[in-house]
Amino acid sequence: MKRCILQGLLASFILHALVIAGAAGWSYYQALRYVPRTVQAYESVDILQRQTSFGVMVSNQTWGLGVTFILLAALYAGVRYWRLRRSG
Repeated sequence: MKRCILQGLLASFILHALVIAGAAGWSYYQALRYVPRTVQAYESVDILQRQTSFGVMVSNQTWGLGVTFILLAALYAGVRYWRLRRSG
């Protein structure tokens, strides 16, 4: 059972790392490809902040990441434990 829990935590960590890295990579790509409109460049800074949003994952969603991390780890460990008990 201990091994199933550790594998579940590892699988959940890898999945969350991929999601966070993908979001950061997409934000970085958007920031690199951003070309401001010269006519409207100085009208509002808010447009630039919305279109190239670096750090969206750092907002108040950390509790959601924690909950999904625990749920995915428990789900993986439960399914793994169930399959091990069923096969042997």
